[in-house]
Amino acid sequence: MLFTLTKIAAFLLTPYLAVMMVLIAGALLLWFGKRRLPGRILISAGILLLLLFSSPLLTSPLLRNRERSFPAMIGEVPQVKWVVVLGGGVTTDAELPGTSRLSSAAMVRLAEGIRLFRLQKNARLVVSGGPVLNPVPEADEMAALAIELGIAPQSIHRNRVARDTDEEARDLLPVIGREPFILVTSASHLPRAVEFFRKRGMVPIPAPTDHQVRGKANFSAWGLVPRSHAWGTAERLTYEWLGTLWAKVRPEKR
Repeated sequence: MLFTLTKIAAFLLTPYLAVMMVLIAGALLLWFGKRRLPGRILISAGILLLLLFSSPLLTSPLLRNRERSFPAMIGEVPQVKWVVVLGGGVTTDAELPGTSRLSSAAMVRLAEGIRLFRLQKNARLVVSGGPVLNPVPEADEMAALAIELGIAPQSIHRNRVARDTDEEARDLLPVIGREPFILVTSASHLPRAVEFFRKRGMVPIPAPTDHQVRGKANFSAWGLVPRSHAWGTAERLTYEWLGTLWAKVRPEKR
């Protein structure tokens, strides 16, 4: 029940739905209200918000700042017993190869996890993710592809039940315990993931990947032009900010 409620709350608080509600309220007031001024104000506010959320000049620097919360793991890599890769979405289309059944985020996460795993002397690769939108657990699809890419099956541990980041931390605590481990996930997701694992008393070593903003976010006139990808960035940022806030205020669990 709690899982469902958090997903519903995340949807209701997205920029897309907020802007649509403002525009719809303004349109209703214009059509059916006795006074048109409130409707005009709401319509104007909705358009302004639409332009702001669609502006790379606003969204790209904010996303870059979040993605650089932790440095990328390049150069010397710490030696650990566990390299954990969090799921990022899969499909079960049997007509597609494993590289296409994983979402782009999951594919990059797994590739980075395998890279870091191969730099370890004696470790296990943990792939994590349960059946969220598909009947097959994400962990199974990730493990299958990892095996195809040369990882020995006995070196892989599958966390096949967890549906979200909090449940992944819950399920992996009995497996990993309080030992330091490398935690691989998308750079924008990592602050939230680290918070959930630390709440359980675990010791994650952040390894961000799947960076969406590369290089420095310099000012450009093109940044003022509305772009569809900027809207997606705004959605991602809002979701991660809300998730991180939830991770911080949720009662601590051990």
